[in-house]
Amino acid sequence: MSGYTDELTGVLREDRGLPGRYFTDDGILQLEQVQLFERGWMCIGVSADAPHKGDLFPVSVLGVPLLMVRDDDTLRVFHNVCRHRGAILVEEATHGGPRVVCRYHGWGYRLNGELASTPHVGGPGTHGCETVDCRSLGLRPVRSAEWAGHVFVNLSGTAPEFADWIRPSATRFGAVPWGDLRCDRTLGRSLDVEANWKIVCENFVESYHLPTVHPELNSVNPMAAHYQILGGHSYVGQGGSAYQGEVIADGALPVMRGASGYSSYESLLIVPNLILGPLPDMTFSIILLPLSAQRTAERLNFYFVGDEALQPRYDEARTKSAGFIAKVNAEDVSIVESVQHGRRSPAFDGGHFARGQETTSLHFQKMVAAALLSNGQRSPQDVVELETRDINRQSRTGAARSAT
Repeated sequence: MSGYTDELTGVLREDRGLPGRYFTDDGILQLEQVQLFERGWMCIGVSADAPHKGDLFPVSVLGVPLLMVRDDDTLRVFHNVCRHRGAILVEEATHGGPRVVCRYHGWGYRLNGELASTPHVGGPGTHGCETVDCRSLGLRPVRSAEWAGHVFVNLSGTAPEFADWIRPSATRFGAVPWGDLRCDRTLGRSLDVEANWKIVCENFVESYHLPTVHPELNSVNPMAAHYQILGGHSYVGQGGSAYQGEVIADGALPVMRGASGYSSYESLLIVPNLILGPLPDMTFSIILLPLSAQRTAERLNFYFVGDEALQPRYDEARTKSAGFIAKVNAEDVSIVESVQHGRRSPAFDGGHFARGQETTSLHFQKMVAAALLSNGQRSPQDVVELETRDINRQSRTGAARSAT
């Protein structure tokens, strides 16, 4: 870390941007994976990946094979590795019934991870052995939690309790009735983005690029109607007051209970890797997982309000709504890939932040810098105190109302 301290401190104390190598160097990515991903809570999937008892859903996270297992109302996450010879247990999502069975030697595990059967382990027809203690050879569990229809894990096992960690974000989204939302997995999609994960995050949390990158979006949800949101070390994002879901979907979808206004919404990056945007009539999320310093896996998910919204009569509206968000995201992918190429240049020294529009992007870099400087010896909060406030909320929303 000694080689990075001055640059990271410059982000915190002098508002300098991270130099280009922070977006191209796999050695730096390895530090980020440990400090921001493994030692904290990160999102790995959605509850709808394994909704029913016996459902098995494998996922690779930072090169680590994991397995979601649904047992009644409980979703567990295990290392997707047989305790016998290390074979991957489940290669594809499936409904596995009451046991998870290794296809190598047939060892079987209950849905709670307990080792249940070891066929022929003591010789042909002998299914027990004194050197194999089933009680100590269950699947290795991973700390996990479900919130807002998403699944989170802590690989190191050392993070704070999930309820404490998620509380600031949950409080900010306190009016959202998550239990009413239904995931339409047929509309989800996955992308391989040729850009550093941080560039994707920086781009998401600011609206400055709307007129140039998203002219269609800007015509129905203009830059002037957005405000910036800073959430300490927990979240960062933006809000808006001019969302026009009925125009986007070409028809009215069911709307959330308790929505403060059909046109109002907030979208947040819950650091490190969950983008969550509960709109009045639909919700989107993007799960980000670094593949390398210059590649990021994106998984885009869509939710709608209540069972009614999944009925055939809303098929076209759901498709149009999700398609609009997917188009906007594709425009973002194009620009962040261009930015990635630019940050390989020796001329890029960290750039400059337009504070009236990009305090959120700077805030995100400060979150990263604080996490890296903590180095596992202290909390990022002990490194620096970061603001929790909204920027230009009243002026931006007022301008939007007067424009309409």
